[in-house]
Amino acid sequence: MTGGRGGRRPGAGRTNGSKNGRPARAAKVAEGMDDDVQEALALLREFMRNKKLAERLRKDCAIELLDRAIGRPAQHKIVDATVSVLKGYADISPDDWDENDDGDEE
Repeated sequence: MTGGRGGRRPGAGRTNGSKNGRPARAAKVAEGMDDDVQEALALLREFMRNKKLAERLRKDCAIELLDRAIGRPAQHKIVDATVSVLKGYADISPDDWDENDDGDEE
């Protein structure tokens, strides 16, 4: 496809052999890390339960475990924005518009 909008494009879309948009290569890497993942989770569990560690560290470990077990909570963001009009154009009314003016001042 050349020009135009939409349609098939080189390099677009999901790669061959991938499931749910995740490259097959990433799945292979993850398969080889099962033991490491279990060890990391066990370490987080151990830290979380260790009463000798700082409460903040224990809480952070608990949050990490929950994030991986049930997923992170949705994050909603409120954006407070002010929109400003281009300087000079805010004071022009439609009555002042010249339909033949192309915007170039001479």
